[in-house]
Amino acid sequence: MFENYVHTKEDLEAIEEALEYLERPELDFIFKDRNLIKNTLVISFDSKELFIWTKLETSKLEKISCRVKGWNAYKIGHELEIKDDDQRGWQSSVRPKKFLDYLPAEFNLDWYSLPKISGSLLTPFTEIHKKRREDQNSLDPYYSKESYLATIVHEFGHVYYDMRNPRFYSDSKETSIYMKLASKLYEENESDAIKNIPLRLLVTNKSLSETFAFCTDYYAASVFWISYKKDVDEQNRSRISSAIEEEKSLRLDTTDTLLSDAHLFAAVMGKVIVTRYPNDWPERLINFGEVKTL
Repeated sequence: MFENYVHTKEDLEAIEEALEYLERPELDFIFKDRNLIKNTLVISFDSKELFIWTKLETSKLEKISCRVKGWNAYKIGHELEIKDDDQRGWQSSVRPKKFLDYLPAEFNLDWYSLPKISGSLLTPFTEIHKKRREDQNSLDPYYSKESYLATIVHEFGHVYYDMRNPRFYSDSKETSIYMKLASKLYEENESDAIKNIPLRLLVTNKSLSETFAFCTDYYAASVFWISYKKDVDEQNRSRISSAIEEEKSLRLDTTDTLLSDAHLFAAVMGKVIVTRYPNDWPERLINFGEVKTL
């Protein structure tokens, strides 16, 4: 459907519009320490080119115009095969992972040193979700420009939470550090590196990050994108209603609750949390999941 898609000016402007919303003071309520997200790479693509937005600078990529104050935009050609599945969403990682091969060395650091979010351009994103709504008669809310802007802000919620609470490892460079160190230690070879490596413990699960990200875009929607918020409400009412009925049939002494799904957990607990704690939910979630470095 969009395997050979070539970007339009509107596609690139939509990402910059999302970044402008991200910078608005209304979201200081969530992003109190903007230093945690300031170096995030924002990556998108069409069938021929890779596009990168960042506050950092490099001379190794072709610079293109960017209307967002304080941000730079770059592009580079690629030769990867792009499928529709690659273009239906955003994530707080780089997908397809092969895109990392096109980044200059200063941008190709581990996730915690240089966070990255990536995803589809506006047109493939909205058209793929419109088709899903039609073909599946679903309440998929991600068919509008509002939903697209909110989705990008959502991923910054992941970055902010995960930089405050680095508890699960989404980057192979990060995990390899610990595995290589442990291998040496098991061989009884002392390593000076152990004195300099920060140890981050896996003490919470992905559901907390997903809940913070859900609350981020849900709050932003309540301020900027009311129509999208109504779509989310409608979808989640239906989804949770079905989950309640399905949960009744489960033996929870032998089967995990449906809330073990991070996105369902976020839809349920996120709504509860932002309603009960409208004035301080960011701090409550961050403090609940905060992990100290040993």
